[in-house]
Amino acid sequence: MRSQVEVEGTSPIDLLVEGVVALEVDGDRFHRDRFEQDRAKDLVITAAGMHVLRPSARHVFDDWSAVVRAVRRALRERGALPPGRDRPARRRRNTRALSALPSA
Repeated sequence: MRSQVEVEGTSPIDLLVEGVVALEVDGDRFHRDRFEQDRAKDLVITAAGMHVLRPSARHVFDDWSAVVRAVRRALRERGALPPGRDRPARRRRNTRALSALPSA
């Protein structure tokens, strides 16, 4: 899991999980006037071969388990989380943060 990952043609991705799931967290305060720009960013990220999830900041703080379920499903669909596994295989030292996520 890496934060602020550069992608050619757009601003950095908030959080990239296992190199395939781009998590872009939107809060009303900073994204109210960025709807079109955020959607354009999603298109660039998707064209680069990643799955984009865009939960609101409220989801992250108030319904974290729903965000975790969505990330895990996206990882599974992209082949980064084998069927029957709750967490990706540890490939890098900094994946520790993902393994600390509560089980869905």
